[in-house]
Amino acid sequence: MGARVSRRSKVEHADGTSLRLGVSRAGSLPGVDGRVGTGRIVKAVRDARATREGKRLMDLGELQQQLAGITLAPYIVRAMRLIDVPRRAASNMFRHQMSTLAILIDYKNVDPVLLKASVIHDLFEAAAGLPGVTREAIECIDADGPAVYALVQEVTIRVHDGTEEPKPQYLERVMRTGSDRAKRLKLADRISNLISLGFVNDHEFVQRYLRETRTYILPYASAISEDMHRELNDLTANRERALARWQTACAPETY
Repeated sequence: MGARVSRRSKVEHADGTSLRLGVSRAGSLPGVDGRVGTGRIVKAVRDARATREGKRLMDLGELQQQLAGITLAPYIVRAMRLIDVPRRAASNMFRHQMSTLAILIDYKNVDPVLLKASVIHDLFEAAAGLPGVTREAIECIDADGPAVYALVQEVTIRVHDGTEEPKPQYLERVMRTGSDRAKRLKLADRISNLISLGFVNDHEFVQRYLRETRTYILPYASAISEDMHRELNDLTANRERALARWQTACAPETY
């Protein structure tokens, strides 16, 4: 009888670990007398998992070191001016700032200026005029203060002669001509808002917000961060399905 021809097979595991195994034409795995070499396979799987876990821990260790050098406390204290500012989806604006910060860290953004700005990115829109909400107060916080203030202003709707910058114009300005930091901050902000959108019952607002996301955010998102674009796209599609169900349920019955 001629030599057996081997093909390749891949074993997939629930945690995403995969192991390629040589399989004979007869369908048996290599081992003694054609039986599965169970011990070797289990060891290989454990080794693969250990390698993945070790890499993950190394990545987190590096992240911890990078985050350890970032002082956020003064910015968080400034952001607490937003505790009394309610949101359409309940909660308050302070928690939204913290959510945006968490999303940026989730995507391994460790730029100190970006993270500090995320903590106060709505401060000059939602708490303008309150004590401590001034350019001087932010710029003197630390060495990053001037850059943080500039970034916050970049993602803040502009006001000229008492007239606010139109929302479409504002979004296009940030997404088309904004700095990389501004674009990343806007994506994290939009992810946080889309999550909260699930608690909003104003159907017209939800529809307008989703349309705005598809028109002004998603076309630019993948060039900034493919992973954030994927989440934005999934959240938008999810909220669109929910909106369609609401509209169907609220439609007047016809007889």
